Amino acid sequence: MKKIIFILSALFFAASIAAAEELQDFSVTSKISEDGASRIAITVSVDKFLGDVRVAVPYEISRLTAESNFGKISCTAEQKVYGSDVVCPLPAGATGSFKVEFDVYDLVKSSDGKFFFKQEVSVPLDSKKFSFRAVLPDGMGITNGEDFFPKDVEKSSDGRNIFLTWSKDDVKAGETFSAQVAFESLNLSNGGPSGFLIAGAVGIPLALLAGFFYFRFYKKQSLTPNIVLPVLKQDEKKVVEGLVRHGSGVNQKLIVSESGYSKAKVSKVIKSLAERGIVRFERQGRSNRIYWSEEFKKKTEGK
Repeated sequence: MKKIIFILSALFFAASIAAAEELQDFSVTSKISEDGASRIAITVSVDKFLGDVRVAVPYEISRLTAESNFGKISCTAEQKVYGSDVVCPLPAGATGSFKVEFDVYDLVKSSDGKFFFKQEVSVPLDSKKFSFRAVLPDGMGITNGEDFFPKDVEKSSDGRNIFLTWSKDDVKAGETFSAQVAFESLNLSNGGPSGFLIAGAVGIPLALLAGFFYFRFYKKQSLTPNIVLPVLKQDEKKVVEGLVRHGSGVNQKLIVSESGYSKAKVSKVIKSLAERGIVRFERQGRSNRIYWSEEFKKKTEGK
């Protein structure tokens, strides 16, 4: 019943603003938590906008915050039968973007060690662009490699989390989008590299995580490119390729020369990799030598 009321309310509100302003972009990101509140971020871009932006949310929300790049903004939550309305009054002629964030409970159900996420979103006004991104919890992978809906999704990863992104152009006011995904831990449980197979099946191999488990059980003793490279950004790949090609202890100058990046760029990438526990570096003269981190080696060698 709440769902029906939510859809009817969204359509009624859309019909009541026939001459309403158009949004440039309406984007939703849900950082999923398998236990507790999932953090939802809604980013809205406007151009010379007049009026308020009211977003119908079919859930009870908490910890509402708001910020914008065009000045101070104050958004409020109004309780409704179907959940909440987030109302953001904008200054006359507002141009730029604003973001609201809030927690939502009960978006995830669990059964037999698996988790099931479902969220519905209503677009408040006509929007040139729309996107919805679901961020799986750390160490989680999609069950069976394809348990998500809708199927026309872009899958990616930063080496820690899997991202599922749906996008669409020219969305009409009141249009409702529903996303679903089933996920589970990538930890091995039945004596085989299930996490590795799951990640490979979805086309976004979390090789960094899966490699840890795979090598722990199968006792590989060397580091290979396919453990690390698939989960890295392009600039990180070039740096790690140098380490793979020349071996642990490579001079940073050589990586700079081969990558085509500036010294500052390579230093920034190495620092990021070091913070994630993949590499370490030691000062030598006016340059650095780059090594696989001891933590990373122990995990990949199953020690």
